[in-house]
Amino acid sequence: MALLGSLFEEGVRVYDLEMCDAILGEAKQHHFQHPENQRFLEQIEAFFSLVRNKWHEAVSAYRVLLAHPDLDRRSRLTATRHMGFALNKLNRLDESLAFYQECVRLCDELGEKLQKAHALTDLAEVYHRQGNYELAISACSQSIAICQEFDKESEELAYSLNILGLLYRFLGRWEEAVESHRRSIAIYRKLQNEWGVGTALHNLGHIFRLQHRIQDAAQCFEEGLGIFERLGDEYWSANCEYSLGGIDNDRAEWLSARVRLERALAVKKTLDDVYGASKILSWLGYTDWHLGEEAVSEECYRQALTIVKERRNTEKQCEYLTELCLLRYYEARDPLDSIAMQISEAEQLARQYGFWDQLARLLTVQGDGAFDDSLPLSGEHRMQRVGDSFAKYAEAMLYALRYNRYLLDEIMARIIAKCARRGAEGQSMLENLRSYWQNETFEGKRLIQMEQEAREREPGDGSPQKMVMEQIEAAQCSGNAA
Repeated sequence: MALLGSLFEEGVRVYDLEMCDAILGEAKQHHFQHPENQRFLEQIEAFFSLVRNKWHEAVSAYRVLLAHPDLDRRSRLTATRHMGFALNKLNRLDESLAFYQECVRLCDELGEKLQKAHALTDLAEVYHRQGNYELAISACSQSIAICQEFDKESEELAYSLNILGLLYRFLGRWEEAVESHRRSIAIYRKLQNEWGVGTALHNLGHIFRLQHRIQDAAQCFEEGLGIFERLGDEYWSANCEYSLGGIDNDRAEWLSARVRLERALAVKKTLDDVYGASKILSWLGYTDWHLGEEAVSEECYRQALTIVKERRNTEKQCEYLTELCLLRYYEARDPLDSIAMQISEAEQLARQYGFWDQLARLLTVQGDGAFDDSLPLSGEHRMQRVGDSFAKYAEAMLYALRYNRYLLDEIMARIIAKCARRGAEGQSMLENLRSYWQNETFEGKRLIQMEQEAREREPGDGSPQKMVMEQIEAAQCSGNAA
Protein backbone atom coordinates (compact mmCIF):
# COMPACT_ATOMS: atom_id res chain seq x y z
CA MET A 1 0.00 0.00 0.00
CA ALA A 2 2.88 2.37 0.82
CA LEU A 3 4.36 1.75 -2.64
CA LEU A 4 1.05 2.55 -4.35
CA GLY A 5 0.81 5.70 -2.25
CA SER A 6 4.30 6.82 -3.31
CA LEU A 7 3.52 6.15 -6.97
CA PHE A 8 0.27 8.10 -6.68
CA GLU A 9 2.09 11.08 -5.12
CA GLU A 10 4.58 11.04 -8.01
CA GLY A 11 1.69 11.02 -10.49
CA VAL A 12 0.20 14.06 -8.77
CA ARG A 13 3.56 15.83 -8.69
CA VAL A 14 3.99 15.53 -12.47
CA TYR A 15 0.25 16.02 -12.99
CA ASP A 16 -0.17 12.69 -14.83
CA LEU A 17 -3.87 12.04 -14.22
CA GLU A 18 -3.89 8.85 -16.29
CA MET A 19 -1.13 7.43 -14.10
CA CYS A 20 -3.05 8.43 -10.95
CA ASP A 21 -6.23 6.84 -12.27
CA ALA A 22 -4.42 3.61 -13.09
CA ILE A 23 -2.84 3.44 -9.62
CA LEU A 24 -6.19 4.11 -7.96
CA GLY A 25 -7.78 1.34 -10.03
CA GLU A 26 -5.02 -1.05 -9.03
CA ALA A 27 -5.54 -0.19 -5.35
CA LYS A 28 -9.30 -0.74 -5.56
CA GLN A 29 -8.81 -4.26 -6.97
CA HIS A 30 -7.26 -5.33 -3.66
CA HIS A 31 -9.35 -5.86 -0.57
CA PHE A 32 -7.64 -4.13 2.31
CA GLN A 33 -9.15 -5.35 5.57
CA HIS A 34 -7.00 -3.34 7.92
CA PRO A 35 -8.70 -0.01 8.82
CA GLU A 36 -5.47 1.94 8.22
CA ASN A 37 -5.27 0.65 4.66
CA GLN A 38 -8.94 1.43 4.08
CA ARG A 39 -8.43 4.98 5.36
CA PHE A 40 -5.37 5.38 3.14
CA LEU A 41 -7.34 4.32 0.07
CA GLU A 42 -10.11 6.78 0.97
CA GLN A 43 -7.51 9.54 1.26
CA ILE A 44 -6.18 8.77 -2.21
CA GLU A 45 -9.70 8.76 -3.70
CA ALA A 46 -10.57 12.06 -2.01
CA PHE A 47 -7.33 13.70 -3.14
CA PHE A 48 -7.84 12.48 -6.71
CA SER A 49 -11.22 14.25 -6.74
CA LEU A 50 -9.41 17.41 -5.61
CA VAL A 51 -6.71 17.09 -8.29
CA ARG A 52 -9.39 16.68 -10.99
CA ASN A 53 -11.18 19.85 -9.78
CA LYS A 54 -14.26 17.85 -8.71
CA TRP A 55 -14.99 20.12 -5.75
CA HIS A 56 -18.38 18.73 -4.65
CA GLU A 57 -17.09 15.19 -4.95
CA ALA A 58 -13.99 16.12 -2.91
CA VAL A 59 -16.06 17.78 -0.15
CA SER A 60 -18.23 14.66 0.16
CA ALA A 61 -15.20 12.35 0.24
CA TYR A 62 -13.34 14.40 2.85
CA ARG A 63 -16.45 14.75 5.00
CA VAL A 64 -16.71 10.94 5.14
CA LEU A 65 -12.98 10.63 5.82
CA LEU A 66 -12.98 13.19 8.64
CA ALA A 67 -15.92 11.44 10.30
CA HIS A 68 -13.78 8.35 11.00
CA PRO A 69 -12.72 8.34 14.67
CA ASP A 70 -9.75 6.08 13.84
CA LEU A 71 -8.17 8.56 11.35
CA ASP A 72 -4.67 9.35 12.57
CA ARG A 73 -3.87 12.98 13.46
CA ARG A 74 -1.53 13.72 10.56
CA SER A 75 -4.02 12.34 8.04
CA ARG A 76 -6.72 14.41 9.75
CA LEU A 77 -4.56 17.50 9.37
CA THR A 78 -4.07 16.92 5.62
CA ALA A 79 -7.77 16.12 5.09
CA THR A 80 -8.78 19.26 7.00
CA ARG A 81 -6.60 21.44 4.80
CA HIS A 82 -7.84 19.82 1.59
CA MET A 83 -11.45 20.27 2.75
CA GLY A 84 -10.75 23.98 3.25
CA PHE A 85 -9.31 24.14 -0.27
CA ALA A 86 -12.35 22.48 -1.89
CA LEU A 87 -14.79 24.69 0.03
CA ASN A 88 -12.83 27.77 -1.04
CA LYS A 89 -13.15 26.71 -4.67
CA LEU A 90 -16.91 26.37 -4.13
CA ASN A 91 -16.96 29.91 -2.65
CA ARG A 92 -18.17 28.62 0.72
CA LEU A 93 -15.72 31.01 2.31
CA ASP A 94 -16.88 30.96 5.94
CA GLU A 95 -16.72 27.15 6.00
CA SER A 96 -13.34 27.18 4.24
CA LEU A 97 -12.00 29.67 6.78
CA ALA A 98 -13.06 27.46 9.69
CA PHE A 99 -11.28 24.41 8.23
CA TYR A 100 -8.09 26.35 7.54
CA GLN A 101 -8.08 27.78 11.06
CA GLU A 102 -8.50 24.26 12.43
CA CYS A 103 -5.64 23.14 10.19
CA VAL A 104 -3.34 25.83 11.62
CA ARG A 105 -4.29 24.68 15.14
CA LEU A 106 -3.50 21.05 14.28
CA CYS A 107 -0.17 22.08 12.76
CA ASP A 108 0.81 23.83 15.98
CA GLU A 109 -0.29 20.80 17.98
CA LEU A 110 1.78 18.42 15.83
CA GLY A 111 4.74 20.75 15.29
CA GLU A 112 4.23 20.68 11.50
CA LYS A 113 5.79 23.99 10.52
CA LEU A 114 5.84 23.58 6.72
CA GLN A 115 2.24 22.33 6.70
CA LYS A 116 1.39 25.39 8.78
CA ALA A 117 3.07 27.63 6.21
CA HIS A 118 0.94 26.18 3.44
CA ALA A 119 -2.24 26.44 5.54
CA LEU A 120 -1.47 30.10 6.37
CA THR A 121 -1.13 30.89 2.67
CA ASP A 122 -4.45 29.18 1.96
CA LEU A 123 -5.96 31.14 4.84
CA ALA A 124 -4.58 34.35 3.33
CA GLU A 125 -6.39 33.65 0.06
CA VAL A 126 -9.73 33.26 1.87
CA TYR A 127 -9.14 36.47 3.86
CA HIS A 128 -8.39 38.24 0.58
CA ARG A 129 -11.57 36.99 -1.04
CA GLN A 130 -13.52 38.25 1.97
CA GLY A 131 -11.89 41.68 1.61
CA ASN A 132 -9.78 41.33 4.79
CA TYR A 133 -6.50 42.48 3.21
CA GLU A 134 -4.56 43.21 6.39
CA LEU A 135 -5.27 39.72 7.75
CA ALA A 136 -4.39 38.24 4.35
CA ILE A 137 -1.02 40.00 4.14
CA SER A 138 -0.23 39.07 7.76
CA ALA A 139 -1.02 35.36 7.20
CA CYS A 140 0.99 35.23 3.96
CA SER A 141 3.98 37.02 5.52
CA GLN A 142 3.97 34.51 8.40
CA SER A 143 3.97 31.69 5.87
CA ILE A 144 6.94 33.10 3.95
CA ALA A 145 8.90 33.62 7.18
CA ILE A 146 8.34 29.96 8.14
CA CYS A 147 9.34 28.72 4.67
CA GLN A 148 12.58 30.70 4.69
CA GLU A 149 13.58 29.06 7.97
CA PHE A 150 13.79 25.73 6.12
CA ASP A 151 14.59 26.23 2.46
CA LYS A 152 15.08 29.29 0.24
CA GLU A 153 13.69 27.47 -2.81
CA SER A 154 10.87 25.20 -1.64
CA GLU A 155 7.48 24.62 -3.29
CA GLU A 156 5.84 26.01 -0.16
CA LEU A 157 7.78 29.28 -0.56
CA ALA A 158 6.95 29.49 -4.28
CA TYR A 159 3.26 28.98 -3.47
CA SER A 160 3.29 31.63 -0.74
CA LEU A 161 5.04 34.15 -3.01
CA ASN A 162 2.45 33.48 -5.72
CA ILE A 163 -0.43 34.22 -3.34
CA LEU A 164 1.38 37.28 -1.92
CA GLY A 165 1.61 38.60 -5.47
CA LEU A 166 -2.17 38.30 -5.79
CA LEU A 167 -2.65 40.27 -2.57
CA TYR A 168 -0.30 43.01 -3.73
CA ARG A 169 -2.20 43.21 -7.02
CA PHE A 170 -5.51 43.95 -5.32
CA LEU A 171 -3.87 46.49 -3.01
CA GLY A 172 -2.48 48.42 -5.98
CA ARG A 173 1.13 47.48 -5.14
CA TRP A 174 1.80 46.20 -8.63
CA GLU A 175 5.59 46.41 -8.72
CA GLU A 176 5.80 44.28 -5.57
CA ALA A 177 3.29 41.88 -7.16
CA VAL A 178 5.50 41.51 -10.25
CA GLU A 179 8.53 40.78 -8.07
CA SER A 180 6.64 38.18 -5.99
CA HIS A 181 5.33 36.34 -9.05
CA ARG A 182 8.73 36.39 -10.76
CA ARG A 183 10.39 34.91 -7.67
CA SER A 184 7.66 32.26 -7.54
CA ILE A 185 8.16 31.38 -11.22
CA ALA A 186 11.94 31.12 -10.79
CA ILE A 187 11.58 28.67 -7.89
CA TYR A 188 8.92 26.60 -9.63
CA ARG A 189 11.07 26.37 -12.78
CA LYS A 190 14.08 25.23 -10.76
CA LEU A 191 11.92 22.57 -9.10
CA GLN A 192 10.48 21.60 -12.52
CA ASN A 193 6.95 22.16 -11.25
CA GLU A 194 5.12 23.03 -14.47
CA TRP A 195 1.74 23.50 -12.79
CA GLY A 196 3.24 26.05 -10.40
CA VAL A 197 4.97 27.86 -13.26
CA GLY A 198 1.67 28.07 -15.14
CA THR A 199 -0.33 29.50 -12.23
CA ALA A 200 2.32 32.13 -11.42
CA LEU A 201 2.63 33.08 -15.11
CA HIS A 202 -1.13 33.55 -15.28
CA ASN A 203 -1.09 35.81 -12.24
CA LEU A 204 1.89 37.79 -13.56
CA GLY A 205 0.04 38.30 -16.85
CA HIS A 206 -2.79 40.04 -15.01
CA ILE A 207 -0.33 42.54 -13.48
CA PHE A 208 1.19 43.26 -16.90
CA ARG A 209 -2.30 43.81 -18.30
CA LEU A 210 -3.10 46.31 -15.55
CA GLN A 211 0.18 48.09 -16.34
CA HIS A 212 -0.90 48.29 -20.02
CA ARG A 213 1.94 45.92 -21.02
CA ILE A 214 -0.46 44.02 -23.25
CA GLN A 215 2.07 42.02 -25.27
CA ASP A 216 3.89 40.87 -22.12
CA ALA A 217 0.54 39.87 -20.59
CA ALA A 218 -0.49 37.92 -23.70
CA GLN A 219 2.81 36.00 -23.67
CA CYS A 220 2.27 34.98 -20.04
CA PHE A 221 -1.28 33.77 -20.72
CA GLU A 222 -0.28 31.91 -23.89
CA GLU A 223 2.62 30.13 -22.15
CA GLY A 224 0.34 29.26 -19.24
CA LEU A 225 -2.33 27.91 -21.59
CA GLY A 226 0.25 25.72 -23.33
CA ILE A 227 1.36 24.29 -19.97
CA PHE A 228 -2.14 23.51 -18.73
CA GLU A 229 -3.30 22.00 -22.02
CA ARG A 230 -0.24 19.75 -21.92
CA LEU A 231 -1.06 18.78 -18.32
CA GLY A 232 -4.75 18.25 -19.11
CA ASP A 233 -5.88 20.78 -16.48
CA GLU A 234 -9.24 22.09 -17.69
CA TYR A 235 -9.70 24.49 -14.78
CA TRP A 236 -6.51 26.47 -15.38
CA SER A 237 -6.71 26.14 -19.16
CA ALA A 238 -10.08 27.92 -18.93
CA ASN A 239 -8.51 30.62 -16.71
CA CYS A 240 -5.85 31.31 -19.35
CA GLU A 241 -8.47 31.18 -22.11
CA TYR A 242 -10.67 33.87 -20.55
CA SER A 243 -7.60 35.96 -19.73
CA LEU A 244 -6.68 35.90 -23.42
CA GLY A 245 -10.27 36.98 -24.06
CA GLY A 246 -9.52 39.99 -21.87
CA ILE A 247 -6.49 40.75 -24.06
CA ASP A 248 -8.77 40.62 -27.12
CA ASN A 249 -11.04 43.14 -25.37
CA ASP A 250 -8.05 45.42 -24.77
CA ARG A 251 -7.32 45.26 -28.49
CA ALA A 252 -11.00 45.92 -29.33
CA GLU A 253 -11.20 42.49 -31.00
CA TRP A 254 -14.68 41.93 -29.63
CA LEU A 255 -15.78 38.88 -31.66
CA SER A 256 -12.59 36.99 -30.88
CA ALA A 257 -13.00 37.93 -27.21
CA ARG A 258 -16.55 36.59 -27.14
CA VAL A 259 -15.48 33.23 -28.62
CA ARG A 260 -12.74 32.79 -26.02
CA LEU A 261 -14.92 33.89 -23.12
CA GLU A 262 -17.86 31.69 -24.09
CA ARG A 263 -15.53 28.71 -24.49
CA ALA A 264 -14.04 29.31 -21.03
CA LEU A 265 -17.50 29.83 -19.51
CA ALA A 266 -18.69 26.46 -20.81
CA VAL A 267 -15.74 24.74 -19.10
CA LYS A 268 -16.30 26.60 -15.82
CA LYS A 269 -19.93 25.47 -15.78
CA THR A 270 -18.96 21.82 -16.27
CA LEU A 271 -16.45 22.14 -13.41
CA ASP A 272 -18.97 23.79 -11.07
CA ASP A 273 -16.62 26.79 -10.76
CA VAL A 274 -19.33 29.35 -10.01
CA TYR A 275 -16.86 32.04 -8.94
CA GLY A 276 -14.87 31.66 -12.17
CA ALA A 277 -18.11 31.77 -14.14
CA SER A 278 -19.07 35.07 -12.48
CA LYS A 279 -15.79 36.69 -13.58
CA ILE A 280 -16.25 35.52 -17.16
CA LEU A 281 -19.87 36.72 -17.20
CA SER A 282 -18.75 40.21 -16.19
CA TRP A 283 -16.17 40.23 -18.99
CA LEU A 284 -18.78 38.96 -21.44
CA GLY A 285 -21.01 41.80 -20.30
CA TYR A 286 -18.29 44.27 -21.25
CA THR A 287 -17.70 42.52 -24.59
CA ASP A 288 -21.38 42.29 -25.54
CA TRP A 289 -21.87 45.97 -24.71
CA HIS A 290 -19.22 46.92 -27.26
CA LEU A 291 -20.85 44.59 -29.78
CA GLY A 292 -24.04 46.64 -29.40
CA GLU A 293 -25.97 44.00 -27.46
CA GLU A 294 -26.84 46.03 -24.39
CA ALA A 295 -29.67 43.80 -23.14
CA VAL A 296 -27.44 40.73 -23.33
CA SER A 297 -24.67 42.65 -21.59
CA GLU A 298 -26.88 43.73 -18.69
CA GLU A 299 -28.12 40.16 -18.27
CA CYS A 300 -24.51 38.94 -18.03
CA TYR A 301 -23.80 41.51 -15.32
CA ARG A 302 -27.03 40.61 -13.53
CA GLN A 303 -26.04 36.93 -13.42
CA ALA A 304 -22.51 37.77 -12.26
CA LEU A 305 -23.83 40.03 -9.49
CA THR A 306 -26.34 37.41 -8.35
CA ILE A 307 -23.52 34.86 -7.95
CA VAL A 308 -21.22 37.12 -5.92
CA LYS A 309 -24.05 38.51 -3.77
CA GLU A 310 -25.19 35.00 -2.86
CA ARG A 311 -21.63 34.16 -1.86
CA ARG A 312 -21.04 37.49 -0.11
CA ASN A 313 -17.99 38.31 -2.24
CA THR A 314 -18.01 42.06 -1.59
CA GLU A 315 -14.91 42.75 -3.68
CA LYS A 316 -16.37 41.37 -6.90
CA GLN A 317 -19.81 42.78 -6.13
CA CYS A 318 -18.30 46.26 -5.92
CA GLU A 319 -16.18 45.69 -9.04
CA TYR A 320 -19.07 44.47 -11.21
CA LEU A 321 -21.41 47.25 -10.04
CA THR A 322 -18.76 49.85 -10.81
CA GLU A 323 -18.10 48.43 -14.29
CA LEU A 324 -21.81 48.51 -15.06
CA CYS A 325 -22.18 52.09 -13.83
CA LEU A 326 -19.27 53.23 -15.99
CA LEU A 327 -20.69 51.51 -19.07
CA ARG A 328 -24.14 52.96 -18.56
CA TYR A 329 -22.90 56.50 -17.97
CA TYR A 330 -20.06 56.78 -20.49
CA GLU A 331 -21.20 54.38 -23.21
CA ALA A 332 -25.00 54.32 -23.02
CA ARG A 333 -25.16 58.01 -21.94
CA ASP A 334 -27.68 57.20 -19.21
CA PRO A 335 -28.35 60.16 -16.89
CA LEU A 336 -26.68 59.98 -13.50
CA ASP A 337 -30.03 59.81 -11.69
CA SER A 338 -30.91 56.55 -13.47
CA ILE A 339 -27.88 54.75 -11.99
CA ALA A 340 -27.83 56.53 -8.62
CA MET A 341 -28.95 53.40 -6.74
CA GLN A 342 -26.17 51.22 -8.21
CA ILE A 343 -23.57 53.94 -7.59
CA SER A 344 -24.69 54.29 -3.98
CA GLU A 345 -24.54 50.53 -3.40
CA ALA A 346 -21.07 50.23 -4.95
CA GLU A 347 -19.76 53.30 -3.11
CA GLN A 348 -20.97 51.96 0.23
CA LEU A 349 -19.11 48.69 -0.37
CA ALA A 350 -15.98 50.52 -1.53
CA ARG A 351 -15.84 52.75 1.55
CA GLN A 352 -16.68 49.94 3.98
CA TYR A 353 -14.07 47.49 2.69
CA GLY A 354 -11.39 49.87 1.41
CA PHE A 355 -11.74 49.23 -2.33
CA TRP A 356 -10.03 52.52 -3.16
CA ASP A 357 -9.69 51.79 -6.88
CA GLN A 358 -13.42 51.35 -7.37
CA LEU A 359 -14.20 54.30 -5.08
CA ALA A 360 -11.99 56.61 -7.16
CA ARG A 361 -13.80 55.57 -10.36
CA LEU A 362 -17.24 56.00 -8.78
CA LEU A 363 -16.36 59.47 -7.49
CA THR A 364 -15.11 60.46 -10.95
CA VAL A 365 -18.40 59.39 -12.52
CA GLN A 366 -20.26 61.47 -9.96
CA GLY A 367 -17.95 64.43 -10.62
CA ASP A 368 -18.58 64.17 -14.35
CA GLY A 369 -22.32 63.85 -13.70
CA ALA A 370 -22.43 66.97 -11.53
CA PHE A 371 -20.41 68.92 -14.12
CA ASP A 372 -22.80 67.80 -16.88
CA ASP A 373 -25.86 68.60 -14.75
CA SER A 374 -24.65 72.18 -14.31
CA LEU A 375 -24.89 72.95 -18.04
CA PRO A 376 -28.58 73.90 -18.25
CA LEU A 377 -28.43 75.81 -14.96
CA SER A 378 -27.42 79.39 -14.22
CA GLY A 379 -26.39 81.59 -11.31
CA GLU A 380 -26.05 80.05 -7.86
CA HIS A 381 -27.53 76.70 -8.91
CA ARG A 382 -24.88 76.31 -11.61
CA MET A 383 -22.09 77.32 -9.22
CA GLN A 384 -23.37 74.79 -6.68
CA ARG A 385 -23.26 71.88 -9.15
CA VAL A 386 -19.80 72.89 -10.39
CA GLY A 387 -18.69 73.00 -6.75
CA ASP A 388 -20.13 69.51 -6.22
CA SER A 389 -18.16 68.34 -9.24
CA PHE A 390 -14.92 69.80 -7.89
CA ALA A 391 -15.41 68.08 -4.53
CA LYS A 392 -15.96 64.68 -6.21
CA TYR A 393 -12.97 65.12 -8.51
CA ALA A 394 -10.68 66.13 -5.62
CA GLU A 395 -11.75 63.12 -3.56
CA ALA A 396 -11.38 60.80 -6.56
CA MET A 397 -7.81 62.02 -7.11
CA LEU A 398 -6.95 61.42 -3.43
CA TYR A 399 -8.30 57.85 -3.39
CA ALA A 400 -6.65 57.08 -6.72
CA LEU A 401 -3.35 58.24 -5.22
CA ARG A 402 -3.91 55.98 -2.21
CA TYR A 403 -4.27 53.05 -4.60
CA ASN A 404 -1.44 53.66 -7.09
CA ARG A 405 -0.10 56.05 -9.71
CA TYR A 406 -1.61 54.10 -12.64
CA LEU A 407 -5.11 54.74 -11.34
CA LEU A 408 -4.25 58.37 -10.63
CA ASP A 409 -3.22 58.82 -14.27
CA GLU A 410 -6.43 57.06 -15.41
CA ILE A 411 -8.59 59.40 -13.30
CA MET A 412 -6.66 62.51 -14.40
CA ALA A 413 -7.14 61.57 -18.06
CA ARG A 414 -10.93 61.41 -17.54
CA ILE A 415 -11.07 64.69 -15.64
CA ILE A 416 -8.88 66.55 -18.14
CA ALA A 417 -10.91 65.22 -21.08
CA LYS A 418 -14.14 66.45 -19.43
CA CYS A 419 -12.66 69.87 -18.66
CA ALA A 420 -11.37 70.23 -22.22
CA ARG A 421 -14.96 70.17 -23.46
CA ARG A 422 -16.12 72.91 -21.09
CA GLY A 423 -14.09 75.90 -22.32
CA ALA A 424 -13.45 78.61 -19.74
CA GLU A 425 -15.41 76.73 -17.08
CA GLY A 426 -13.22 73.69 -17.65
CA GLN A 427 -10.09 75.84 -17.38
CA SER A 428 -11.35 77.22 -14.08
CA MET A 429 -11.97 73.69 -12.80
CA LEU A 430 -8.42 72.66 -13.73
CA GLU A 431 -7.00 75.70 -11.95
CA ASN A 432 -8.94 74.85 -8.79
CA LEU A 433 -7.73 71.25 -8.94
CA ARG A 434 -4.16 72.42 -9.51
CA SER A 435 -4.36 74.63 -6.43
CA TYR A 436 -5.88 71.80 -4.39
CA TRP A 437 -3.14 69.36 -5.41
CA GLN A 438 -0.39 71.87 -4.75
CA ASN A 439 -1.54 72.83 -1.25
CA GLU A 440 -3.53 69.92 0.21
CA THR A 441 -2.18 67.39 2.72
CA PHE A 442 -3.34 63.93 3.78
CA GLU A 443 -2.46 62.51 7.18
CA GLY A 444 0.20 65.18 7.60
CA LYS A 445 1.87 64.69 4.23
CA ARG A 446 1.58 66.90 1.16
CA LEU A 447 -0.16 65.26 -1.78
CA ILE A 448 2.69 66.21 -4.13
CA GLN A 449 5.15 64.36 -1.91
CA MET A 450 2.83 61.34 -1.71
CA GLU A 451 2.54 61.33 -5.49
CA GLN A 452 6.32 61.44 -5.96
CA GLU A 453 6.71 58.45 -3.64
CA ALA A 454 3.90 56.58 -5.43
CA ARG A 455 5.57 57.09 -8.80
CA GLU A 456 8.94 55.93 -7.47
CA ARG A 457 7.29 52.76 -6.14
CA GLU A 458 5.74 51.93 -9.51
CA PRO A 459 8.26 52.54 -12.34
CA GLY A 460 6.49 50.03 -14.60
CA ASP A 461 8.36 49.57 -17.89
CA GLY A 462 10.40 52.70 -17.24
CA SER A 463 8.39 55.00 -19.52
CA PRO A 464 8.51 58.69 -18.51
CA GLN A 465 5.79 59.74 -16.08
CA LYS A 466 4.10 63.12 -15.72
CA MET A 467 3.18 64.49 -12.31
CA VAL A 468 -0.39 65.68 -11.80
CA MET A 469 0.74 69.32 -11.82
CA GLU A 470 2.45 68.77 -15.18
CA GLN A 471 -0.65 67.08 -16.62
CA ILE A 472 -2.91 69.92 -15.53
CA GLU A 473 -0.53 72.65 -16.73
CA ALA A 474 -0.19 70.94 -20.14
CA ALA A 475 -4.00 70.79 -20.41
CA GLN A 476 -4.26 74.46 -19.44
CA CYS A 477 -1.74 75.42 -22.13
CA SER A 478 -3.67 73.42 -24.73
CA GLY A 479 -6.91 75.07 -23.62
CA ASN A 480 -5.47 78.55 -23.80
CA ALA A 481 -3.99 77.86 -27.25
CA ALA A 482 -7.38 76.68 -28.48
